[in-house]
Amino acid sequence: MTRVPFGVACSPLILAATLKHHIKKFKENSEVYEMLDSSVFVNDLFYGEDSLENVFLETRINLKKFQTNSTELKNIWIENNVISEIDNDDSKVLGLVWNAKTDTSKLGDRAIK
Repeated sequence: MTRVPFGVACSPLILAATLKHHIKKFKENSEVYEMLDSSVFVNDLFYGEDSLENVFLETRINLKKFQTNSTELKNIWIENNVISEIDNDDSKVLGLVWNAKTDTSKLGDRAIK
C-alpha cells in the first residue's frame, strides 16, 4: 500500500513516524535535530524561545496555527493579519487547553471520569 487515508485510527501514528523519519535527516545539525525531535508531536510544533528575535529567525516554516504568551509578538501578528484581535487566549496543545494569557494548562472543561 502506498497511500494511507487520513481519518483512520492509525493515521496519527503513521504521520508521527513519517515526521520522525524525516527529522533524522537533521542529525548532523544537533541543535536543530534535538529541537525538532523533542518538539514535534503528531503534526504540531510545540516550541519556545527566550528572545523574540529568535522565534522565527531561521525557520522558514509555513505555520498554520499561531499562539504566543508574548504581548509584543501578538501585537506584531495582529498588525500583519496573522491573527485577529478577537483570537481566544485558550488553545489546544497536545490534548491540553493552554491559556496564553496566564500561561497555564488544563485538561479541559469536562470532568475526568
